[in-house]
Amino acid sequence: MSDQHSSEDQAENLRGYTKERGFEREELDILDLPPRKDVHEGKKEKTRWKVNAIWMRFLFVILLILIIVILSYPYWDVWFGQTFPEPAVIEESPYHEQITVER
Repeated sequence: MSDQHSSEDQAENLRGYTKERGFEREELDILDLPPRKDVHEGKKEKTRWKVNAIWMRFLFVILLILIIVILSYPYWDVWFGQTFPEPAVIEESPYHEQITVER
């Protein structure tokens, strides 16, 4: 019930404001507007990106982790055991036969 009374009070305040000062309404003449080219001609500024400090910290931490992972790559097999199987030695079979000629 008190919510209903407070909303009525707000409406009364607004009505009193409009009666005291009134809201001025301007009639906009559509034919008197400048050409679109003139209005938008001066808006050639570049868009500036604002980066929040939290995003800067996040990107810094990601970059730091990436650098650590790249630099530690050679030590992975020592730290995690032999995870990469050693390639099996494959004997190459020659595609030709060696022939010796004696005279």
